[in-house]
Amino acid sequence: MRRLIIFVCLLSMLSCHEKNDTPVVSDYEVINSWIEENMKRYYLWNERIRTDGINKNENPERHFQRLIVPEDSCSYVEDNIKLLLIKLSENKKPGYAYFLYSTDGDVLGKITYVVNKSPADEAGLKRGMVFTKINGTSLSKNNCQDLILQMVDRHILTVRDKNSAETNYEISIAEFAESPVFLDTVYDFDSRRIGYLVYNSFISDNNDLSQEYDMLLNDVFEKFKNRNINELILDLRYNSKGDIMNSMIMASLIVPNPDTKEIFAKYQYNKYLQQTISEESGADYLNLYYTNVIDNKALNNIGNQLDRVFVLTSSKTGVMGEILVNGLKLSMNVVVVGNKTAGRNMFSICLYEDEPEKQRINNWAIVPVVMQVSNKAGNTDISITPDVEITEPLYDDTPLGDINEKVLSATLNIILGN
Repeated sequence: MRRLIIFVCLLSMLSCHEKNDTPVVSDYEVINSWIEENMKRYYLWNERIRTDGINKNENPERHFQRLIVPEDSCSYVEDNIKLLLIKLSENKKPGYAYFLYSTDGDVLGKITYVVNKSPADEAGLKRGMVFTKINGTSLSKNNCQDLILQMVDRHILTVRDKNSAETNYEISIAEFAESPVFLDTVYDFDSRRIGYLVYNSFISDNNDLSQEYDMLLNDVFEKFKNRNINELILDLRYNSKGDIMNSMIMASLIVPNPDTKEIFAKYQYNKYLQQTISEESGADYLNLYYTNVIDNKALNNIGNQLDRVFVLTSSKTGVMGEILVNGLKLSMNVVVVGNKTAGRNMFSICLYEDEPEKQRINNWAIVPVVMQVSNKAGNTDISITPDVEITEPLYDDTPLGDINEKVLSATLNIILGN
């Protein structure tokens, strides 16, 4: 795992860049000049930044928005470094996931899963519940994004049942460990032994470098291996976050005959950073290879037991799941069932002045996109279009893992040829 540590340290090193010149002009011009300098150096699309004719005395947020390219949906700017760093380090959460549905002009939310012993679980939320309001305000197309932001703190969900009766649930937030392995099981259908894994985030550990969750994932695949499964269903419908190292480990567990000399993915920066990193660390530093061990323990690869893998996706399947599918497709048959993914192949870093004297003038921080990830063929267009498109019903409380759950049922029918 040395590569991950160095990679993170590299980003931390990059984030400490400071401007040496000290403009003797307005505060906004100082800040905007600093923004431009860092964007020209680190921004993924730095060659497309246009600064000619832009007023440097304008509000820095407006100035920043003028610099980013139209396809960039992730870069942003904040006017308070301390508040941003608190926000980025905050790990409190309610413990449930949801989908939003638009029906006859209304917006409704469906609870897709609830983490055991989380605040949401203790409040009584269940999979399949449908909510119509957040903090007493009805969801609509115009306000849903603003209301969703309120869910990062203690909030009230108004749940409506099929008979239109409403019940309020007060949900708090707390720090707790959430295992990415939500559910694993094996189904036996005559000659088909089907492994099913609901994997809800690509994380290796609880931020303690223990690789606890990597080892847990390896244990799950040991069960699959011992049960001699010949089909695998990987459910990534609710998996929206994580790190690329864990995505690589998942791929190494699934791909037939993993070769540690074979590239799984490549890091891609702008030309300046790409050249700088290659010169300082070697071009191979930008490649991520398959592995056959986890923390010196042999990987329980099941690739030789499989002719294909089924991956369940949704609009909330994140970039790590997309990278996984994008990489696996070059080495084996991948059948995708569900909904199209967003394809946001964008990785950011936080840049700010860290000297107190400079912060008196410039207390702003920028979080620009600096990197994309491609598969070994160089493809960075990782949006997944399903082979079989199917959407979860709004009013459906069938538990995950139940063979009657609609998306799982459809996948099982494909496998069994029904």
